[in-house]
Amino acid sequence: MSNPTSKVECTPAEAIRWSQGRAIVATGTAFDPVSYEGKTHVIGQANNVFIFPGMGLACILSGAEEVTDALFLAAARRLADCVGQDRLDAGAIYPDQKELRNVSAHIATTVVGEVYRQRGVESHGRESIEQMVREAMWYPDYPNYE
Repeated sequence: MSNPTSKVECTPAEAIRWSQGRAIVATGTAFDPVSYEGKTHVIGQANNVFIFPGMGLACILSGAEEVTDALFLAAARRLADCVGQDRLDAGAIYPDQKELRNVSAHIATTVVGEVYRQRGVESHGRESIEQMVREAMWYPDYPNYE
C-alpha cells in the first residue's frame, strides 16, 4: 500500500513470485499486470475510488446523520458482489475501473437501503432506490458554447 511507487517495500511481481502465485495483491498505486508461470495476475489499486463516491451520495440522499461501521460493511459487501468471476480468475479483487459509475450506483443503492432499514423506514424497494440514486448522480455533460 506504499506511496509513491518508488518507496514500495514489495512490488506485486515480488509478492506473486515469493508466494509462488498464491498472493492476492492490491497496491496503493497503479501497477501493470504480472505474469507468473503462464498466468496473468491483474493488480488492483486499493483506494477509496470504489467506496466513497457511492457512500457519499447515499449519505446525502438518505440524510444519514452518522456514517456507521454497518454502512461501510454494507458498501464493502456490495463492492465484493460487483467483482465478476473473470476478474477473480485473473487475481483481481476489484471491478475494472471502467465500471466505477455503475459500482458507485450499486453501492449507493445498498447503503441508502441500509440507512432506511436501520431507521425502520419503508421504502418502495431496491428498484425505486436505484432509480433515485441514478437520477441524482452527476454526469459530466457540458453545453457547447460558441
